Amino acid sequence: MRILLDTNIVVDFLTKRQPWYQDTIRLFDLMARGAFEGYVSAHAIITVDYIARKQIKETSARRGFRSIGTGSAVKAKMVIR
Repeated sequence: MRILLDTNIVVDFLTKRQPWYQDTIRLFDLMARGAFEGYVSAHAIITVDYIARKQIKETSARRGFRSIGTGSAVKAKMVIR
């Protein structure tokens, strides 16, 4: 199954925004277990990067983005197209 992740879900995960952060962890864990593939729209990548850099240090935001793409943060595979 494939799902389109809303921009806010990715922002919540990267910035650990409460009270939604725990829900995003469960969501990314399901992706890691192969329950579905998560997709984000092209424009969401730019938006998430902008918001995350405003809320957390730039290096942390970029590291978080890379970890989603490579799966190291929650061992999730997220396909960005």
